[in-house]
Amino acid sequence: MKDAFGGILNLVLISVFLLIVIGVLGLVTTYTKAFKMKNIVLTSIEQYEGTCCDIYKGGKCASSSACVSKIRQEAQALGYSPVSLNCPSDYSNNELYCIKEVNEGGSHYFSVIVQADVHFPIVSNILGFRMFQVSGDTRQINS
Repeated sequence: MKDAFGGILNLVLISVFLLIVIGVLGLVTTYTKAFKMKNIVLTSIEQYEGTCCDIYKGGKCASSSACVSKIRQEAQALGYSPVSLNCPSDYSNNELYCIKEVNEGGSHYFSVIVQADVHFPIVSNILGFRMFQVSGDTRQINS
């Protein structure tokens, strides 16, 4: 009887350990996807020198813009699609990311926030969070 109880206990411990490892690996994968998406957005904005979005007037990004099309295409290839984007009040809300223009003297830069949604019940129920945000800034763009 002692051997049967020990075997069941070992199976339970191994199962719990595997669930935790799978949850952590899923979380790391989701964070990596968000980090890559942030880099894609920042690189595209720097490549088009900040002209890819109509940020100067506080509007949303134009869907016909080459920069926005490139970002959407890269996001689709990466498999990035946030469920509901929660942007701070001073950021413009695009369907894929939040963006804000920051002016300093004669130059300006853009601040970007990308959201990653956690779709793993183990991680979201045990750790208590459903999404996290990754932010970054472009280099100075002289106007």
